[in-house]
Amino acid sequence: NFIQKVGFPFYYVFLFYNRTVINGFFCSSCKSLKKIELPSSITAIKYNAFSQCNSLEELNIPSSVSIVEEFCFDRCSKLSSLKIPPSVKEIKNSLCKDCVSLTEISIPSSVESIGFNAFRGCVMLKFIAIPSSVKSIDNYAFYECKELQSLVIPESVISIGINVFFGCSSLKEIKIPSSITSIQIGCFRKCTSLEKVTIPSSATSINSMAFGDC
Repeated sequence: NFIQKVGFPFYYVFLFYNRTVINGFFCSSCKSLKKIELPSSITAIKYNAFSQCNSLEELNIPSSVSIVEEFCFDRCSKLSSLKIPPSVKEIKNSLCKDCVSLTEISIPSSVESIGFNAFRGCVMLKFIAIPSSVKSIDNYAFYECKELQSLVIPESVISIGINVFFGCSSLKEIKIPSSITSIQIGCFRKCTSLEKVTIPSSATSINSMAFGDC
């Protein structure tokens, strides 16, 4: 047994140092879990490992981790900050979907893509720095991040999906990089505070409702 439980109910997890992978659904729906410490032996965290841990407040992911899979922190409603390790190359689908207390996310320069629904419904997220290593942002990635006020999309980004910033109602200004040729369906729809948009000459198509209800 590689889990040590401290206290009752189950609120703390410590992993022994001979473990390298956190398996899928490892602690999914552990409703009283508040803190997680992972040893430096861990290299991968599998799908849904900590999803729906509604009391999770503190999490330390060691720099040894290079893979964090889909839904890992989905609906961790008390998690307020998350630092992605510097060797991770992909922000997977629904990684932090509906983390409604998340105010801070640190994305390293190793990341090349941000997946479908990655931060969807993170309604308290106010700022995010997308590193210049990122090439693609998939559909619904920041859907209804209602408090998102500041955003810089780097020139490295060549693809922004459907409804990526839909309902980001606090976003006031957006500059679309010259690397973008198409602004997808609903990309900035219902960004009701939007005051300034810079569209590059490289954009050859603006699709349906891209700026609808602004």
